[in-house]
Amino acid sequence: TLDPVQLHARAIEAFQAGRTDLAAELFAQAMAAGGATPDLHYNRGIVLKALNRLPEAAASYERAIALKPELTTAHKNLVAVLAGAGRMQQARDALERAVAAHPADSGLWLRLANAEAQLGHYDAALAGTSRDAWAHVLRVWVCIYLGLTTWTEGAIGFGRLAGFGLPENLHRPFLSY
Repeated sequence: TLDPVQLHARAIEAFQAGRTDLAAELFAQAMAAGGATPDLHYNRGIVLKALNRLPEAAASYERAIALKPELTTAHKNLVAVLAGAGRMQQARDALERAVAAHPADSGLWLRLANAEAQLGHYDAALAGTSRDAWAHVLRVWVCIYLGLTTWTEGAIGFGRLAGFGLPENLHRPFLSY
């Protein structure tokens, strides 16, 4: 008999070769052999989704998330499966849990806002979208600031090495931009 790791590897190979039914069977064998890892559940969910076995796929993604909450792609795939099955309220609830686990992921905030809109919760959709927008603005501002600061500090340092000073405005990156 093969160990769960070997079965998992064979299941991935079968899926990549287009043998989705065999991949599903190999994942089931790997789980029966005690290989219930987050990655196994996640990959099994992908195979079950491809077979349009959406309730089983959702259960696999939920198990993967329970074992490894930081697995963002499992959250996103769970939402896609639930929405694809027409279970929008459950998809919205899963998104809310995903946002709580990954508050910095602006894509999750946007998906949550879309789910709220699809459910007719327009106030919540707008609140989520504006929260996402402000988070994005803040991230962009920090990136620009750090980028400009890095370049200006480098310019000041190289200027001093070359024996000349640079204008005062390079000490304030946003004013010199």
